[in-house]
Amino acid sequence: MANKNKQTPLPISKSNSQLPALIFILVATLFVYFPSLQNQFINSWDDNHFVTENPAITSLTFQNIKYIFTHTLLNMYSPLTITSFAVDYAIWGFKPFGYHFTNLLFHLGNTLLVFAVFSKITKQQWVVLFVTSMFALHPMHVESVAWISERKDVLYAFFYLSAMFTYLNFIESKENKYLIYTLLLFVISCLAKPMAITLPVILALLQWYKSSEKFNFKDYMPVLMLSLVSIVFGLIPFLFHDTGNLTDNLSSKFNLLDRLFLLTYAIGFYLVKTILPLQQAAFHYYPDKINNALPSIYYLSVIVIPLLAVVVWKLKSVQKDVLFSLLFFLVSIALVLKIVPFGNAVVAERYTYLPYLGLFFGIGLGLNDVFKSDSTKTITLLVASIILGIVSFNRLSVWKNSISLFTDIIAKYPAVAIPYSIRGDAYSKEENNSAALNDYNSAIALDPANFEAYINRGVIFFKTNQYAEAVKDYDKAATLKQDIPKLYFNRGTCLLKLNAHSKALLDFEKVLLIEPNNVEALSAAGLCQYNLKQFPEALALFDKAISINPTDFETLKNRGNTKAYLKDLKGSIADYTTIIEANPNDANALSNRGNSYYQLQQLEMACKDWKIAAQLGNANAIGAVGAICK
Repeated sequence: MANKNKQTPLPISKSNSQLPALIFILVATLFVYFPSLQNQFINSWDDNHFVTENPAITSLTFQNIKYIFTHTLLNMYSPLTITSFAVDYAIWGFKPFGYHFTNLLFHLGNTLLVFAVFSKITKQQWVVLFVTSMFALHPMHVESVAWISERKDVLYAFFYLSAMFTYLNFIESKENKYLIYTLLLFVISCLAKPMAITLPVILALLQWYKSSEKFNFKDYMPVLMLSLVSIVFGLIPFLFHDTGNLTDNLSSKFNLLDRLFLLTYAIGFYLVKTILPLQQAAFHYYPDKINNALPSIYYLSVIVIPLLAVVVWKLKSVQKDVLFSLLFFLVSIALVLKIVPFGNAVVAERYTYLPYLGLFFGIGLGLNDVFKSDSTKTITLLVASIILGIVSFNRLSVWKNSISLFTDIIAKYPAVAIPYSIRGDAYSKEENNSAALNDYNSAIALDPANFEAYINRGVIFFKTNQYAEAVKDYDKAATLKQDIPKLYFNRGTCLLKLNAHSKALLDFEKVLLIEPNNVEALSAAGLCQYNLKQFPEALALFDKAISINPTDFETLKNRGNTKAYLKDLKGSIADYTTIIEANPNDANALSNRGNSYYQLQQLEMACKDWKIAAQLGNANAIGAVGAICK
């Protein structure tokens, strides 16, 4: 495993023995990931935020692009990724095939870039192919490719690897044009995912690894200049004021000593999964503390750090290779090692997409020294690629849709409430109310403080006309968390169904205190006032709702009814007419307009509306035609 820094990479040519192997890797990757093209959106986990419910991607207008580049989404600044979804939408609409196809294309492109980058790092052909194959086929990378929302990974990696390639050209040639290319590619990579800000440190590692001379500060000046880009992109979340919800309540749950063990556990997890990618899951949840103590595996994991130090110390003949491999891994994954806990997962498989390159390189160098014959190396690479490819191929079926994904998570973490709640949401969207109800019941049994499960179970009760049961769930949720507009709106809607108009009005008013321009809450509050015979108050609420959304025809109908009660008959006719112009077959609006015409003593106009409404089956109009229209 000797250091080969001074050797020059072999070019790719038809006579190069690497070319057939590279083609084989690309074809194998395409075959393994081909089933992902049939997978759906994971709308219960971010795909709805990034794609299917994201109005910013539905048109490539200047206003939308400006919005994308001046806002964060889910506390992350990744405008290039979101713009790429807008391009996909322009081509495919909301067909998931196109989005999966783009992810796969980028993964194939990244595989080529890995080959090109490591061909410059080492001349050892087998090592280059080993790293390339492991990157392309390793099961820990399935999440980054098969999950549409994780376009961030494959996109930032494409420009990150390109920047590494151009910087290696700079190291070889000292031509400044390569520095300019590196800078541009680095900025683009950061626009795809903030994790790219580690690049300057990785470039410094490349500078050190490729150099056989003594340390010279001047050699690292370009890297220091590039670090300014990292600082700028690191500050963006603070500029957008989007740092408040990053840590949730985890910082108070885990003290400083706990965080040390979380850190060592994460490092150990990623190291083990490099060799044994078993028991994969889209979520690996934070552990529960029992008697204020973490599970024993977390305390045992602390041995990872001294073990790595011993490995580096003992392998003095290849110390530089080992250090480079480990540092590449640790630096590129450092931002997500949860030194400050955030999110729901202590580790995540998608975080390994680029960092594993360091470990693959170290393992490849070691195996290259252990296996002396070319045939043994070829068989080893082929067998490893086949095994990993089969595991990845099988893993892709888990990512078919939200239900299959969270069913798999539940199988791995049956005592955690969150995946039951999320799968319940997926069942609810598919109108499988009984399955959704079972999942929400399981989530609440495992975590009685899961307020979202109460809210969403309330939705199921509402959809199945169990309004009183829904109100009980919303009452419970309200004791767990305040200031949730959806909670108050849903409870108010149920109370409306139960004709508890005064109580319903209080809930809608709570929504309006938080969201004064919530059209649905304005309209619902107006309906409460209408039912309470408070017509001027109802009219004011309907007016505001319609000023915000002039095409809210249900609110227009209610305002028309309110105006009729207030004897503003011409005003009511105007509202009904707006509705009828949009929908000439709205029997209720036609019948009501007929009533207003009748009160204005315009019998001909009234009968005309009533007759059309009667033909459409409106009972009131049928009675009016029989009694009044001759």
